[in-house]
Amino acid sequence: MPQTKIITKASKGKAKAIHADIDGEHHLVGFGNLRVVIVEDDGSWFAQGIDIDYAAQGESIEEVKENFSRGLRATINQHLCSHSNIRNLLKGAPPEICQHLLLDSSFGTAKLELLTQISGHCIHEAIPFRQVNFLVAQSQAA
Repeated sequence: MPQTKIITKASKGKAKAIHADIDGEHHLVGFGNLRVVIVEDDGSWFAQGIDIDYAAQGESIEEVKENFSRGLRATINQHLCSHSNIRNLLKGAPPEICQHLLLDSSFGTAKLELLTQISGHCIHEAIPFRQVNFLVAQSQAA
């Protein structure tokens, strides 16, 4: 039976992240206490991670939270496919973005939420390459 390996374990303040490789194909990724700022902007809602540089939009608070969680899961999956780990994802948002969202009065009151998310990922290469190169033929017009 394959042995689970902890690939990444990180913390920043109260935020935590862990990535475990179960068997080379199945992975578990958990985030705890990620800080997410939610602001309203002209009838839409915007969510920006503070501890990770990821953002999403929605038409309501519920939708922006769902979009953030779903998009974060897809982003994790892409990092696992591309890099076999989540290390490149573990970078905070630039301070100027966070300050803008928290202090700009045009947004109204910013709401700070904590996100905890655990996701399972099945990663296997369906094709033996990671990139498609497109070649564009020149026009036959003379």
